Amino acid sequence: MTEWLSSSIRNTTPRAQIEMERYQTAANTIRAAGVEPRRGEEAYIRDRTYGQGDHSQMNTISALIEELKNDDCDVRWHAARALRWTKDARAIDALMRALKDVDCNVRWSAAESLVIIGDAAVKPLVTALRDADTDVRWRAAWALGRLKDTAAVDALLDALGDNDPDIRWRAAWALGQIGDVRVVDRLTRALEDSYSNVRWSAAEALGAISDEQAVEPLVRLLNNHREQTIIRLVAADSLGKIGAPQAEAALEAVILQDEFAPIHETARNALERIKKRE
Repeated sequence: MTEWLSSSIRNTTPRAQIEMERYQTAANTIRAAGVEPRRGEEAYIRDRTYGQGDHSQMNTISALIEELKNDDCDVRWHAARALRWTKDARAIDALMRALKDVDCNVRWSAAESLVIIGDAAVKPLVTALRDADTDVRWRAAWALGRLKDTAAVDALLDALGDNDPDIRWRAAWALGQIGDVRVVDRLTRALEDSYSNVRWSAAEALGAISDEQAVEPLVRLLNNHREQTIIRLVAADSLGKIGAPQAEAALEAVILQDEFAPIHETARNALERIKKRE
């Protein structure tokens, strides 16, 4: 892609040069983050955004946004992916609309592109947490977790009370990704949610935040033999991440008293993690 852009820039008008240099910068930024275009995507982006004629007459963003209206879902999917390479806030409104596309691959591609575009997408995604469409709400929660912007915290806390458990567990996950200690109390309450995935995500999020306020509720969760095994394992792992004295004592007790191999082993590994930090 870089060679094609360099050649094109040398042979185009100043306006087109600015557009393509911006595109090249964005492409390099995304590559540095470990994201590579899929096979054939470079040619797709080149042909769809700059065409075969006078580059100065082409509008990269507008061309791709127009492709999001195409009847072919593969075309819409490619367009949603290509817009991330521009890293241009002008694409946000169209990508937000694409979160409601009938094709799930287009919806995912749009969500991923909003994450890569970055900070400018936070406010629209926060608004999307109140959308009537459940699919839009949970993808917005996922994207906000990836963006890790504290401006989304209040809205995600509201989402913890959503009627749909799929929204609640993704909101809990997102709050853990952001890592703001202000949410610890709400996440500890989520450990008692009736839906197991919410409890799982809340326990995991508390480990990611690693605040000592979470130790006591996580210990209760770990020692609850009626709880699902996977959630008890997550609680043990999160206690190992927090590493407070109370967490250490609880893990030692589990190692001595709990003969269930997965719990015993996870508690032992978590305790070793704490001792390595001492």
